[in-house]
Amino acid sequence: MPDAVMPREAAAALKGDAALPQKCLDCGQRIGWVELFFSLFLGLFKLTIGIISNSHALIASSLYSAQDFFSSIIVIISMKYQKRPPTEDYPYGFGKIEYVAAGALCLAVFLGAITLLIAATRVIFAGVTHPAHWVAFWAALVAFGANVMLYRYSECAGHRLGSPAILTTSEHVKGDAVSSILVAVAVLGTKAGIHHLDPLIAILEVAHIIFMLYHMLKQSVGGLMDAALPEEEQEQIRTLVTAVDGVEQITDLKTRAYGQSNEICVEIELDPSLALAATAPIRNAVKDTLLKGLVKPSTVKIYLAPAGEGRALASSRQQAVREALARYYLGHVKRHHLEITPSSVALRLTFYSQVLPGMRKQICAAVGTNIENNIEDGTVSVSEV
Repeated sequence: MPDAVMPREAAAALKGDAALPQKCLDCGQRIGWVELFFSLFLGLFKLTIGIISNSHALIASSLYSAQDFFSSIIVIISMKYQKRPPTEDYPYGFGKIEYVAAGALCLAVFLGAITLLIAATRVIFAGVTHPAHWVAFWAALVAFGANVMLYRYSECAGHRLGSPAILTTSEHVKGDAVSSILVAVAVLGTKAGIHHLDPLIAILEVAHIIFMLYHMLKQSVGGLMDAALPEEEQEQIRTLVTAVDGVEQITDLKTRAYGQSNEICVEIELDPSLALAATAPIRNAVKDTLLKGLVKPSTVKIYLAPAGEGRALASSRQQAVREALARYYLGHVKRHHLEITPSSVALRLTFYSQVLPGMRKQICAAVGTNIENNIEDGTVSVSEV
């Protein structure tokens, strides 16, 4: 039977500060708006100065701010929607909203990058007639200092909350700071007589933006396609689970990331001689170990299976349960939770709301009788969740 827990805050009180998780959550709520207005102002500032000073590199740098602006919108949307509880239509919650928004961001910024790439290429082939003005140099230095401060703020919030959207935004801000330095170098180069340096750096900046968009889109597609967690994280999960007393081995491990949370489904083998009541402490110990050992909040689902010959017995009893449910499942039973030991079968059914209480009792009794007729020994209990 799967046992799922979704912690409300970060998986642990980082650095032992009991007040820190709430502070981090408050920071996570603010960071999106801070970056939103900051990036909007800085992007318009660089775009305006770039046009006035005839600096293609500074105009290209404004694309970084545009990317930061849209990333901030993603952070705001994700922080808002991920707080919503799961619904009947969306039983797994709204964690993937980040990936959908990130895909839209990639498309918007990519179109702007291609437009600027074409413009900078035309300038190189047509020849530079008006070198960039010194005002672009000073604007680049101002942008660099502002981006460094924002990067430190967003990186801290992203690591504490474990938010891929905030961490992605912090990397964009860092790229924006680097691009500002390149703009300053481009202006110095044009003043030294290297007039093509400004559009060349603009092309390099656009290429870097497209490269970042590719990785961002790759991450978004992976999230939407339920890509597994990195191998090092899976190995950490295996190490934590197998260290729990009573766990014979891990027979199956499935993981996926959805926004700021992970889902971990692990099947473990236990001693087949254990009674059903004796398996609960082991299952709870595995769950607690994972929630305490992993920094990122996770939904943990644990499936129990008897080791050795008991596994074949469990398989035959699962078949008996499936046959029993086949007669009543469609239109009546919404979900079922199953626990099997060598001496017992415990089945809990979740019915659709339109199924009347009297009918629910009849189905539970009929399913229990059907299972008993298909197993040689052991007690059978069927109840409603």
